[in-house]
Amino acid sequence: MAGVPGLVMDEYKSIKSPNGGAYANVPLPRSRVDAARWVRDHSDPDDIVATNVHCVGYYGDLCDSRSFWLSAYAERSVLVEGWAFAPRLATVGLTAFWDPEKLRRNDEAFIEPTAEGLRELRERYGVRWLVVDRTVGKEPPALGELAVRRYDNGRLAVYELTPPSPSI
Repeated sequence: MAGVPGLVMDEYKSIKSPNGGAYANVPLPRSRVDAARWVRDHSDPDDIVATNVHCVGYYGDLCDSRSFWLSAYAERSVLVEGWAFAPRLATVGLTAFWDPEKLRRNDEAFIEPTAEGLRELRERYGVRWLVVDRTVGKEPPALGELAVRRYDNGRLAVYELTPPSPSI
C-alpha cells in the first residue's frame, strides 16, 4: 500500500505529459529528426554514423549520456552516442564512456579532423557518416575539405566519408 500514492502521481503525470509520462521530457527539435531521417533514407542499414552529440546535459563535468535520438530516428548504429543505457552501465549512473580512446577519435573528427583520423574512422570503425549538431559545436572548415557535405539544414550537417580510391 505504501506505493499506491506514487502510482496515482505517475498516472496523473502520464495524463498531463503523455510523451514521457512521469519522467523528464527532453525536447527534440525538428531539425534533428529531419537530419536523422535524411541519414536513414540515404544510407545502408549496415552503415555506422558518428556524431558530436553524446549528452543531454551536464552536471558539473559529468555528462548525462542519455542521448539516443540519432540512432532512434536514423535507425543506424552510432559509433559513440549516449552510453547511459548500455547494459554494463545500467546501475552505475553518471559515468564517463568506457572506451576513452574511441571517444577521443570520434570527437577529433568534429573538433580537429585530419585525413588520417577520418580514414581510421572509416577503415577501423566502419564509420561512413558524420552528423554535426552545430549547437554542440560548429564543424571546422577542414571537415568540408576532407569529407563531402551531403545535407545541411542550418542547425545540423551530414558529411559522408567516402571510401579510399583503389590504387592502380
